[in-house]
Amino acid sequence: MTRSTMTILLLASSCCLVSAAPTASELARCGAIESAKERLDCFDALVRQQAGEQETIVQTPQAPEQVAPAKAIATPSADPIAQFGQERQNRPQTDIDSITSRIDSVRRTPLGHHVMTLANGQVWVENEPGRRRIAPAQDIVIRRHRWHFEMELPSQPNVAVHRTE
Repeated sequence: MTRSTMTILLLASSCCLVSAAPTASELARCGAIESAKERLDCFDALVRQQAGEQETIVQTPQAPEQVAPAKAIATPSADPIAQFGQERQNRPQTDIDSITSRIDSVRRTPLGHHVMTLANGQVWVENEPGRRRIAPAQDIVIRRHRWHFEMELPSQPNVAVHRTE
């Protein structure tokens, strides 16, 4: 290993240490030593010195920290269907994998997405606009898949949807 490689390795390893790092002049002094054994001994001494200084650091007792009140945890609703489809951070885990409902009303966004209000009050938006005929009074099934929700319409292809309300 060359002197410059050794110096670079020592500099890189000393950057990872938190406090009492050898100064640039100490590193330069060790790096300037011609004999490989003496140079290594110098670097070893700096590392031992730094390790010794770190061990002698004493933690000053501090007043106990104020513990922030825990965030309110959403309690599961008595009706798990009401929680179905909500964003993961807003909903408790339920064992429901699907819901069946009827579409009460449908409107379209400027980009052509259908926004459906269901009989149970939930509002769902299709992720792929304009491919299906969606009308009020249709019975639908919304199923949970691994990464998304999918709406089944009678005699039409399924469509990925997400809940907004």
